[in-house]
Parts: sequence; C-alpha cells; structure tokens
Amino acid sequence: MLFKNLGIASDHAGKELKVMVVDFVRIMGIEINDYGVGVDTDKSVDYPDYAKMLAEDVSQGKIDGAVAICGTGIGMSRSEEHTSDSSHQIISYAVFC
Repeated sequence: MLFKNLGIASDHAGKELKVMVVDFVRIMGIEINDYGVGVDTDKSVDYPDYAKMLAEDVSQGKIDGAVAICGTGIGMSRSEEHTSDSSHQIISYAVFC
C-alpha cells in the first residue's frame, strides 16, 4: 500500500525519534500530519489521547496510516487497538526506544 499521507504522534519520551521519522517520511514524498507532542515541550503527556486521535482519523479515512511513538512502544500500540474501528485493519508495531 502506498501512503499519500500519514499521521504521526508521540508522547514526551518519543519526540526525538518522531522528528527523525518525520524527516525520513518527507524525503519519501509523503505528507505528514503531526498530531503532537511538540518537540519544544518537556511536560509529560497522556499517550492515549494521541493514540485515540490517530486511530480515529485512520478509521474515518482522514489519513492513510499512522505512526505512534512512545517511550516503550507498547502503550501507544495498545491504545490504538482499543480505539480502532473493527471494520479497518489495524497493524500495530512496538518499537522500544
């Protein structure tokens, strides 16, 4: 599947990795919709809020796919699984960083 646009989000622990992923995806010519967290913030955030936004927009067809990054990779993937509409295929990957 070729993605035209991707959503991306991270919690505070994954923001540096998110910047690298965004740069790489843009080089590939894919539009990125950044859902947060901002790179300039040091405050702790609730990753389920970001995972929910991503999963809802994938389910509604607003974005073709999503990349969710958190400190362990487990929390975001589990949150997306519980938010996702069962009529859409959701594939979760856990990345430990």
